[in-house]
Amino acid sequence: MYGLLHSSKRKVILYSSVKVNINKGYNDWMTIVYRDIEYGSHERQKLDIYLPKHVPKSTIIFWHGGSWLSGDKSSYNLFAKSLTKLGVAVVATNYRLFPDARWNTIIEDGARATAWVQNNIQDYGVETQNIIAMGHSAGAYIAAMLVLEKTYLSKAKVKSNNIKGFIGLSGPYDFDPRKKLRPIFDIKDKLKKWLPISYPGQIHIPVLLLHGRFDRFVPPRNSKRLAKALEQNGCKVVLKIYPTLEHLMILPAVVRGFRWLAPVRRDIKRFLVDNNLVQ
Repeated sequence: MYGLLHSSKRKVILYSSVKVNINKGYNDWMTIVYRDIEYGSHERQKLDIYLPKHVPKSTIIFWHGGSWLSGDKSSYNLFAKSLTKLGVAVVATNYRLFPDARWNTIIEDGARATAWVQNNIQDYGVETQNIIAMGHSAGAYIAAMLVLEKTYLSKAKVKSNNIKGFIGLSGPYDFDPRKKLRPIFDIKDKLKKWLPISYPGQIHIPVLLLHGRFDRFVPPRNSKRLAKALEQNGCKVVLKIYPTLEHLMILPAVVRGFRWLAPVRRDIKRFLVDNNLVQ
């Protein structure tokens, strides 16, 4: 469902400040889309940009799920377009997967994509460098590690004051990986440096954690534990557990026609408005 594309590809200019070749973008459901922009040399190091009708105040960088083994940004086409209707730009990014990468190099890809957005998004007409890290499942893990363990963004020369928020959907933050995932992580590390829950005191930006009560793949205790740890360290956290959702259905709840499932889109909008991240 998420990969369905609108047939219209009429090229338009919506922003007077766009510096790139506008012919590389096309109008798709009132959203300007640029696809497969390289942020690195690996075939997986590519991103898509979705621009709303009006000049946005912030950019959401979204990392897809897939257990660090699979997944693709193209599957979130309608999801990304729905987010642009809230008044934000959206950058959906791919990253290297296991066995080509392990947990730390996957996070490094996240940092590299973030640096690309910081350094280039203004060329696409976005007037600020305000960035919101967002992801679903394994992608929420990447976003969480980037904002919690700041070493990765620092090494990528991302300015900490450009990161304005974190939104995690159904994320694994405090977990023991199942057998086939264990080679991805340093499970023998007693300090558990590969877990987001290990860094609760290093974040001073607003956080929104969303989870389905019936998520059996990544139980909601992950979001509950992270929210508690962050709050104990003075972080501003909003936690929402949706009583009827499981792991995947939290995504279509953002898309028109499926919002009756749960108020996911409304809660994201409120978070953006309350933290002055949209016009």
